[in-house]
Amino acid sequence: MRYQNGKGVRPAGVRVGLIGALLLVAAGLVLGTARWGNTLRVPGATAASPSSAATPAVRAGATVAFLDVGEGEAVFIRSPEGQTLLVDGGEQEAGPQVVLPYLRKQGVSRLDVVVATHPHSDHIGGLLAVLEQMPVGRVLADGQIHTSYTYEQFLRLIEQKRIPFQLARRGEQWRLGSWTVTVLHPSEPLLPAGLNSNSVVLRLTYGQVSVLLTGDLDDAGEERLLAERGTETTKATPSGNSRKTAGSSDSPAAEVADVRATVLQVPHHGSRGSTSSAFLAHVSPSIAVIQVGADNPYGHPHSEVLHRLAAMKGLRVFRTDLQGTITIRTDGEHVEVETERAGTGVQAPPAAAKVNLNTATQAELEAVPGIGPVLAQRIIAYRANRPFTKVEDLLAIKGIGPKTLDKLRPYVTVDGT
Repeated sequence: MRYQNGKGVRPAGVRVGLIGALLLVAAGLVLGTARWGNTLRVPGATAASPSSAATPAVRAGATVAFLDVGEGEAVFIRSPEGQTLLVDGGEQEAGPQVVLPYLRKQGVSRLDVVVATHPHSDHIGGLLAVLEQMPVGRVLADGQIHTSYTYEQFLRLIEQKRIPFQLARRGEQWRLGSWTVTVLHPSEPLLPAGLNSNSVVLRLTYGQVSVLLTGDLDDAGEERLLAERGTETTKATPSGNSRKTAGSSDSPAAEVADVRATVLQVPHHGSRGSTSSAFLAHVSPSIAVIQVGADNPYGHPHSEVLHRLAAMKGLRVFRTDLQGTITIRTDGEHVEVETERAGTGVQAPPAAAKVNLNTATQAELEAVPGIGPVLAQRIIAYRANRPFTKVEDLLAIKGIGPKTLDKLRPYVTVDGT
């Protein structure tokens, strides 16, 4: 599948110019396997929660594999028709050691599309070996400026091999066999908060099943993604397939407006700066996958995120550090999950007894993550005039906004509620 002029792509000259511009900035600044044996069939019977009865079609259907690349991300998608998509590639050593061996074991000799969510090395490093050793139909990327040597190599390989290149921007949509792939994020102008904020977010749909891939999206990116729901009309569809009709329930506009997903790739390896309660409520996943390295130096996944996930009723959580590569198979209706290793994915820290806002002492309040001496004093002063009736009353406390409230929820209660 190739992008053609008039189908939503940039002409070759523009492509080379864009890559060249990114290279000039980057270079200039820089120079200054295992057996499958553990299977889960997910319960439920809604579009966001596929039914549990697996059918033979599941095995012959679509595949989404969250590869165990350590502290990084790499996701392989294959349609029932055989079209392929690779999103990110882990650190540089993961390319020859994990990603390429996996692809070859699956009989993949060519990738139709490669997506780089953002320029950090734990996402694009492994793509270097992939681009060097495997034919690639086209590359989509965020196109942010970054000054690392790894990113420079990535851009040079695209240019040297003359691989069609396109910026991934909100509203772009194409078909990958039976999958419909929609870019939900980023949009212009890019957020100033940093590379993670503008990670490429993809929503893939096949029948009743949907998958949300989030890269290292942070809270700023999540907020924009939720704020922009329903604001799109339609965008050009960059594919050789016929375009959907705007205004229908399955139009590009409808796809862009929807963030719900059967399967959620937990943003940023489970960092506390992502996966807010509001984001989880809107996505409403049945399955969550955390791609994270064992004993990583960042403490991922953070306990706050694990508590939020554990609070989601019926949510199944899987982790690559505990269970190895996580493979989702679906026929568009049923979902089957296979893990490389046995193990429990949730592994949420034991829930500590919540602090009662109406009775806690100053010391007990100060022990709550996010509440120091000043906020503890303000909480006590507030309840002296009126008792807390709900946790949301904390918003009346100076210094506590929606973000802080979201972080405090796992630790506080009002008279046991």
